[in-house]
Amino acid sequence: QAAFRGQLGRRKVRKLRDALAKIQRVWRGWIRGRRVLQQRNDATAAYQALFRGVKLRRLYRQQVQGATRIQARYRGKLARKHTAHLNHVATMLQRNWRRFQGQ
Repeated sequence: QAAFRGQLGRRKVRKLRDALAKIQRVWRGWIRGRRVLQQRNDATAAYQALFRGVKLRRLYRQQVQGATRIQARYRGKLARKHTAHLNHVATMLQRNWRRFQGQ
């Protein structure tokens, strides 16, 4: 009878050990799956950040180019206005000089 109780006890311990091993397998698999999922999420976040950076740099470059065009047009307008003024002054000087020469 003691041997039978010992056998039952060993069987119970084996069942508990097997159950514990199964719980550990499931737990470790779940953790491993979460780790893979976390790595995938991290990689996705990195790609998204990379894409956003490219997109923002492109937008910034377009804004800078637009501002540069506006500045160039304004400076061109000022230069044409200044040139027209210089032409007008030169014409006035020539007219007065020729009128002075004609006297």
